[in-house]
Amino acid sequence: MSSGRATTVQAPGWTTKRRFIAVLLLIAAAGAGIRVAYVLTTTRHQAQLYGDQLGYVAVARSIAQGHGFRDPFITSHHAPDANHPPLTSLLATPGWLLFPHDESSGVLFDRLTTALVGAGTVIAIGAAARRAATNVEVDPNSGIARRVGWIAAGLAAVHPNLWIHDGVIMSEGIGALAVALVIWAAIRALDRPNAWRIAVLGAIVGVSALARSETILLAPLLIIPVAFTRRGNRADRTRFAAIPWLIAGGLGLMVVIGPWVVPNLVRFQNPVLLSTNDGDTLLGANCDAAYHGSTKGLWIQSCVAADALRDPTDQSVDSARFRSAAEHYVRHHLSEVPAVVLIREARTWSVWSPHQEVYLNTGEGDAHWVSWASIVSTWITIPVGALGWLALRRRDRPIWPFVAQVVLAAFTAAAFYGLARFRISADVAFVIGAGVALEVVVRRVLRLHDDPPPVLAIATTWGPNQAPIVGT
Repeated sequence: MSSGRATTVQAPGWTTKRRFIAVLLLIAAAGAGIRVAYVLTTTRHQAQLYGDQLGYVAVARSIAQGHGFRDPFITSHHAPDANHPPLTSLLATPGWLLFPHDESSGVLFDRLTTALVGAGTVIAIGAAARRAATNVEVDPNSGIARRVGWIAAGLAAVHPNLWIHDGVIMSEGIGALAVALVIWAAIRALDRPNAWRIAVLGAIVGVSALARSETILLAPLLIIPVAFTRRGNRADRTRFAAIPWLIAGGLGLMVVIGPWVVPNLVRFQNPVLLSTNDGDTLLGANCDAAYHGSTKGLWIQSCVAADALRDPTDQSVDSARFRSAAEHYVRHHLSEVPAVVLIREARTWSVWSPHQEVYLNTGEGDAHWVSWASIVSTWITIPVGALGWLALRRRDRPIWPFVAQVVLAAFTAAAFYGLARFRISADVAFVIGAGVALEVVVRRVLRLHDDPPPVLAIATTWGPNQAPIVGT
């Protein structure tokens, strides 16, 4: 006898998608646990803030006190601040709204907030990896695509070079999340290009630039190639589709960065877009100490401090003077620039003086042992990730969204100075590539079917091989 109850039958695709999300959230929770443990056991015991952390927190306290973005190191409330893009300081502001008079609690809250942002990065990397492994032959709900997403997310959860930034109050944490989303949006737009998807890509690039200003270069590196791509269904595009697509990407970008850029053009004496720290960055990287000796290729604070004349009310005036001094130095040392740039690149990719890199990371608040773990894991992840990109390329999947991150990191190092954290965007891309490469290994070794049983993400079914993602 029928009970009269209605029965709901869910589509298989939705069931597998829910399974992917559920396992991804479990991996992200594990990643959050690692980051929170790092904060509670290590970084919370640091007696003081180091490096850029001091500036981010000072601006966050100014915002919490109702003064907005003002220079925290000048007593006048009328001196505007744009030394860094705003996103990191905004992320740190709730800690000072909750604990306005308790510095230790405010800093701890900010560090835990950054740790949770790192868990979001794990999710974004998993989603981007799943999207990267999806093509005509491999749909997003297949075992291959899901495993790639899970493995990449697992790597992101444990990779020291990602969570090392999530125990300190720095822009790399939120920057890594934004870059992972940029990669996801770029691949999505390349697969099925249209004005809306390219506008979303532009908007996410804008978010990334509000975290780390150099990532604004991802606009020409990604939006233009996506707009002119030959991928997707040609029947869906008009004859001059690239033009409105470019406009859509530009509008998406401006909608996000406009509320920060437009006021900067008004409140400073000289034009300022994303930040005013380009001047002191260039000056500290182009001086005698940065061109010779054991500190070659680094940024030298004393080179900036030597310029004692500072404008008491306008950072843009200082930036312009510093930039002019740096350009003057470069013009008179052009023959030395190629060697300096080479050292900058080597430092950025952790192949020049690793011991000194560990020392510098410790000076910015990172634990000594974590810095070494970060370097060693980087040496492993980069070649494995590159093999994963090759696997994607042989399956006719777009890899430019990954390669663009390497171009960005290399350009930043060449233009400014060498530091491992400058390659955070490339680290995200290599982790995704490593997820692809390891999935190939897992599938071949365990002879997995395309769709394993839904008991666990790592559950295995023995049977014939699927067509390898790298081809035969």
